[in-house]
This record gives sequence, C-alpha cells and structure tokens, in this order.
Amino acid sequence: MRNTPFNQLTYTVIDTETTGYSPKYAKMVEIAAVKIYPDYQIDYNDTFSALINPEIDIPYNAYKIHRISNEMVQDKPLIHEVLPSFLSFASKSIIVGHNINFDMRFIEYEAACCLLELPFSCSIDTLKIAKKAVPGLSAYKLDNLINYFNINISLPENDRHRALFDAVNTAIILTECFKILEKQGICNISHL
Repeated sequence: MRNTPFNQLTYTVIDTETTGYSPKYAKMVEIAAVKIYPDYQIDYNDTFSALINPEIDIPYNAYKIHRISNEMVQDKPLIHEVLPSFLSFASKSIIVGHNINFDMRFIEYEAACCLLELPFSCSIDTLKIAKKAVPGLSAYKLDNLINYFNINISLPENDRHRALFDAVNTAIILTECFKILEKQGICNISHL
C-alpha cells in the first residue's frame, strides 16, 4: 500500500463533530465519511453520516461551532450503535481527515470502550499534505483550503462544521493536493 500510486488506492475521508476536545471528557455528536475510489473518483452517493446522542449536554461553545443542538441529537442512536456501521463503511481503505489526529483520538477511544477493533492501519492528514503541496499559505485551516482551491459544492447539510460537508470538502482538497504532488514526482505514501 505504501508504494501503490495515490490514484490507485481507496480512501475514506472522515470528519467528526464533538462536544469538546478530549475524548475522555467530551463525546462525538456527529460522524461522517465519503469514499474516494481509484482515479480520484469521489462518490457523493457513497457516504456515511450520523448524528449521535452524546448522553451529555452539548456546551454552547461547541454548539456555536457545529450548530448541532441537544434537540437535534436527543432521539439519535448512541455511539455504540453507530460506530460498528461506520467502521464497516471505512474498512479496507486509508483513513483521511483534516487534522486527523483529533478525529482518530475520539474514534479510537470509543472503539476501545465498545471493544471494537479498528479495520484500518493507515491514516493521512490533509493538513500535512496541503502544507507539502501548496507551501506558503498564510494558514491551512479547512476554510482557507476551500477558498484556495475554489471549492463550491452543494450538499443537503451545506454547513461548514457539519461533518459530511467537511468530509466532502476534505476529499476534494486531498485529490487536488495529490495531483499537485504527482507533478512533483511524489506519487505514493512512502514519498510523503
């Protein structure tokens, strides 16, 4: 896999929305993913998206970021009901995210609590990939990269900081960065 060209691999691009920063004290309220197939084919119909009842109140500071309210999640499934389906969706692919370590900390923590094994061993951070592909930007936040690549897509949940919207935009950013890196002779994960 490490020597396979970028454009021959399958990726699952993920994003989570949470009640805070540490999985020990905070919970996921939304998880979403989109697939990228070989030749950078993003399948907008092959997605996973779920609101999650965190079983705790969503702090106002978290609500201000993702706009997911307590009312929106009160009747939604719990993480142990959602996570197996998400892991099944993401299996047999490389996991990708923007600042992926944040999302993976929550996924790994909840998987351990649910006694679930993670079906993937490799992850890619678009934050790091973008810095390599387009050096010199003033910032590499998702918003900056969406603007840099002039991404304008329409989704049902077309809100920045909703998990599916962020995952789809991250998928587009990844494919654009890979195309730039390929022109520089960086064609597989081992070259990163």
